[in-house]
Amino acid sequence: MFDPTTLDIQPSEHTEFDIHADLSGTRFLGTNQRQTDAPDRGSKIFDFLHTASVLTLDQISHRDQGGYWVWEENPDRGNNHSGKTLEIVHHLFCNLSAVPTAVVVVDSVQANQKQINQIQSPLYAKNLGVLNPNSLVVPVQY
Repeated sequence: MFDPTTLDIQPSEHTEFDIHADLSGTRFLGTNQRQTDAPDRGSKIFDFLHTASVLTLDQISHRDQGGYWVWEENPDRGNNHSGKTLEIVHHLFCNLSAVPTAVVVVDSVQANQKQINQIQSPLYAKNLGVLNPNSLVVPVQY
């Protein structure tokens, strides 16, 4: 089995992590007339990421024969369609936040050139280089 402690990897650069600078920008605090304390928002975002990480790690079940970590399986397919408990946690977050969901409709020529589906999540569309200011972004009603 692979032992990661045998690697001798030295970082090429080191950048100090500043929670308030990294997690307090406009990406995490928009135009809010009630809450304007960016450092406080950064702390809350950090707490959210920490809790989500702990919960995600808690759902790792075991190592398989190849030494790879395996997600716990969940037989409740009525609530966990993918068979993973984390799906219901994601569902709970969506319910409590009412965050809108959207898809990007990629131009058919671009989709064919990139050999991708014409409907992409905004994040995937951005990563694939097909999201631009004129892209058709359609809200998905639930």
